[in-house]
Amino acid sequence: MRHLARVHPSTEQRRSNREELTRFCTHCAELFGAPTAPADKPLRGRVCGNCGLGVILTCSSATLTAPRAAFLVVTADLRVSASSRAAEDVLAIPDGSYGRPLLSLLTSPAGIGELARAVIRAANGTLAPSTIPVLVASKDLEARIGGCGNPPAALLVLEPVAS
Repeated sequence: MRHLARVHPSTEQRRSNREELTRFCTHCAELFGAPTAPADKPLRGRVCGNCGLGVILTCSSATLTAPRAAFLVVTADLRVSASSRAAEDVLAIPDGSYGRPLLSLLTSPAGIGELARAVIRAANGTLAPSTIPVLVASKDLEARIGGCGNPPAALLVLEPVAS
């Protein structure tokens, strides 16, 4: 798990200069404004000032659009490294989701291979979101998957399927 502590300069993340970014807490899912620190001096405030429990990460504004969303942060090895309170409620796992293999929590009608590819692509730095149907405990959901970090990971925002 050494790679979780590695911090990369934000210039390494694959994104266009015009892409809007947002910062969010990995626990309470509160949204904050776009990062303003220069790339050579990253932001140092990593713990959420609202709840004091989550880490502040950055993602594309197109991936995470609303505060208090249900989401998972997943590393390139497909393990859950964080989840919002709302995601813990949706997943209903008594011991929590931290460290669990993603594919033991979610499946997809599109196939687990397609889900895994989308997550790995995002965890490797692709910030632009993609959407894939997912199933959790007999609930039909959609996962909007985009990159987040720093360090790089995938952000899976879980939402009910639009009727």
